[in-house]
Amino acid sequence: MLQTIKKIVTIPSIIRSRGVASQNFGLYICVMNRIDRLFGILILLQSKKHVSAETIADRFEISVRTVYRDIKALAEQGVPLSFEPNRGYYIVQGYFFTAGFL
Repeated sequence: MLQTIKKIVTIPSIIRSRGVASQNFGLYICVMNRIDRLFGILILLQSKKHVSAETIADRFEISVRTVYRDIKALAEQGVPLSFEPNRGYYIVQGYFFTAGFL
């Protein structure tokens, strides 16, 4: 998956502690865009029998409300998702995505 890298802050003390003499470095984080996240959720759902919204939220560092939006987006694109109370979301057995989905 592609990830967007954003520079968030420069912290020279971290760099000096690692033995790097330059102050042009900064602290970087990877921010996943929505398309990457949707594919990640799809892959996660395919790899497990049931996945809770909380588990998805923790895995992708998003809110549970965003999980609901992403699940809805996947369903609108034809992914046959279902939900069981106290267990979580799952993909209906036998589903696999085709090149037309991409």
